[in-house]
Amino acid sequence: MSKKSKSKFRFSTSILLENCAFLFGCITLLFMLLPVIRVITSSAITGVTKVETYNMYYLAFPGSNKNANAGLIAAFSLLVGGMLIACTSAFTGYKKNKQLEMLLAFLSSLCLITAGVLFFCTLPLTGISTGGVAIPYIGAGEISIGGGLILTGLTAVIGGLSNCVATVFAYKKD
Repeated sequence: MSKKSKSKFRFSTSILLENCAFLFGCITLLFMLLPVIRVITSSAITGVTKVETYNMYYLAFPGSNKNANAGLIAAFSLLVGGMLIACTSAFTGYKKNKQLEMLLAFLSSLCLITAGVLFFCTLPLTGISTGGVAIPYIGAGEISIGGGLILTGLTAVIGGLSNCVATVFAYKKD
């Protein structure tokens, strides 16, 4: 005697994966705060050793009197754009528009994977190499990479791959 109620919303694996892509994008934004580069400078005159760390936000947007890095700004823009497209894709999935959901999930995955690859290329984009070298807006010293460089790129790529799988599930017939 119970009637099946028709819902105008549907829940599927693709919507869950699109939300995971957005979540990985948020985590990537947080990982951009972690140290990417560590510069150790020591003065021969005073004998003082100074350690400075720089995060991805500083490398992309160094300040008003320094040049911003176009490659990292593009990566940041692609990350935010991919996150917004993933949200839009999940919303269209709720409305049962499979073609638009599939297209948006694919575009979001392209944006997130490209942002992740650009984050992995932070050192070549900024012209920084590890070892003893002088950096225009950071200074001279011994340079090493931090965990933020790897985690930022990794979480963005995982979010993009999550949306690739969402595209496959959106394509599958329910």
